[in-house]
Amino acid sequence: MRGSNTGKRNRIHLSDGELADFVDRVVTVEQPIHEEEIARRLAQICGRAQAGSRIRGAASRGLQFASRQGRLETERGFWSKCPRSDVEPRSRIDLEPSAYVRKPELVSSRELAAAAIVALRQNLALARDELVTETARLIGWERVGEYVGQAIEDAIDLHLADRTETDHLGRLKLKPQD
Repeated sequence: MRGSNTGKRNRIHLSDGELADFVDRVVTVEQPIHEEEIARRLAQICGRAQAGSRIRGAASRGLQFASRQGRLETERGFWSKCPRSDVEPRSRIDLEPSAYVRKPELVSSRELAAAAIVALRQNLALARDELVTETARLIGWERVGEYVGQAIEDAIDLHLADRTETDHLGRLKLKPQD
C-alpha cells in the first residue's frame, strides 16, 4: 500500500492468479466461507484492520479467477472447494462475541444444516424448536434470537427436508439412510 510502512506485501497489486492462490488457501481451511470473510483475511495480510473497496475487489477477482479455473464454487456468497464435500460444523464459542463470523448471516446454511444433523444424531429425535436450540449451541451461539433462529430454520428447510421425517410425537428425526 502506498504510505504503508508495515513491510507486508500489498496483495492488491498481485495478479489474478496469485490472488486466486491466496483465496484458494483460505477457502481450503475455512470452507464454506463467506466472501466478506475472505476479503477480511486479505485485509489482514495487507496489514489493514478493514476490507475496503480495493481489497474487496481484489478478493473478488481472485475468487472469480479460481472459479473460472474450476477450483472454487459459490452458493449464496459462500465459497467452497470443487468438488463440494461434506461440511464439518465448527463451534464459534471461543471467538469474541463481536467477531464477524459469529453473525448468523456469515455462517453457511450448509454448515448450519450439518450442525442440525449432528444434533439429531446425538439426540435421535427433537422437536423443531429444540433442534434449533441444539444446532445453535453446536455452532457456539449461547442464545437463539430472531436472526439466529431464522437462519437455522431456513437451513433446516433448505437442506434437510428430504433427510428428515416426523416421528409419532411430532419430532424431527433423520431418515434411516442417514
